[in-house]
Amino acid sequence: MKRLGTSDFDLKLPKTVYLVGSGPSVLQNYERIPDEAYTIALNGAVQLPALKSDLWFAHCQRNFEQDWWEETYKNYQGTKFFGSFITEAGYPSEYYFNFHEDLLKFGVRTGITVAGIAFQMALLLGARNIIVTGLDMGGETRYDGVPNPKNSPEKWDDIVVRFNSMLKSCQRNIEYSTCSLGFTRLEMIQI
Repeated sequence: MKRLGTSDFDLKLPKTVYLVGSGPSVLQNYERIPDEAYTIALNGAVQLPALKSDLWFAHCQRNFEQDWWEETYKNYQGTKFFGSFITEAGYPSEYYFNFHEDLLKFGVRTGITVAGIAFQMALLLGARNIIVTGLDMGGETRYDGVPNPKNSPEKWDDIVVRFNSMLKSCQRNIEYSTCSLGFTRLEMIQI
């Protein structure tokens, strides 16, 4: 495994990437992603039918407790980039980051969902045009009906405020553009 920040970490992203989350709106929008696009599936979004993902970015500790995890992990054909919560549970990936050390070292804000970490990582790895879909930032279930038991409306409100703050902070340091295919509570253009 190649750890973020080490000399053998060679993952670079193209200028334009699509981040695909698991919010309910993803079902109406992910098929709008062009076939040739570089696509990053976040956590369980990797299971979307007909989604061609180039990179599977996963960091939620609950992932490997899900019924879908084992089969998806074994059969995924793209590149895996996991957080240490997953790799330390026995699921290695080509690339990984240590949550407690690497994110702090690279100034990545946490507490804003896997999408927030992935967004910052995409910028860190060279993306400058980030199109998101399925980042609804609210609700009690994912697109497939799997519950988000830890996310109350109040917690989602807090996450949205912190995520939007991160977007503005990144914009002050890096010139980039972003928009959403479909609904999101984040402060960005929805197309």
